[in-house]
Amino acid sequence: MKKVIGLGLLLGLLFGCAYYNTFFNAEKYFAEAQEMKLRENGKPKPAAVQKYNKAIKKCGIIITDFPKSDYVDDAVMLLGKSLFHKGTSYKQAEEKFNEILTFYPNSEFVPEAYIYLAMIDYETKKKDSAYQKLKEFILEQKFKKYHAKALYILANYYLEDENLSKLIII
Repeated sequence: MKKVIGLGLLLGLLFGCAYYNTFFNAEKYFAEAQEMKLRENGKPKPAAVQKYNKAIKKCGIIITDFPKSDYVDDAVMLLGKSLFHKGTSYKQAEEKFNEILTFYPNSEFVPEAYIYLAMIDYETKKKDSAYQKLKEFILEQKFKKYHAKALYILANYYLEDENLSKLIII
């Protein structure tokens, strides 16, 4: 009986370590990619894309192998961010951020998911939609903690578009 209990504890420890190590590595790859300088066109360098791809793979493992975990929303969010920052997978990133809003409505990542959805609109040339989403977000009191970030992004978009007259309308 003691052997069965010992084996059960050992397996639980191994699976727990595997889970934690997988997510830790996903976060590490994402952070390393974020630290790399962008190319002149604003897109990530191939080495950064490889790091994002590694983070994506690790997040996929968490989501499929540990779907009941308390941290699955963390993995979905990190997956979406990795897809977004890769610069070529906006549609897939949009799906992940919408998953956060749909399946994890109480997640701490909901406000950030809204901001990323607006950023996707901007990157995919739906600028009016991006502006509108960010303005609506800034007016939402429950996201007050994130208003400065959204306002900063909105102001940068207006500056990029040399459209300062609209900035005052907020």
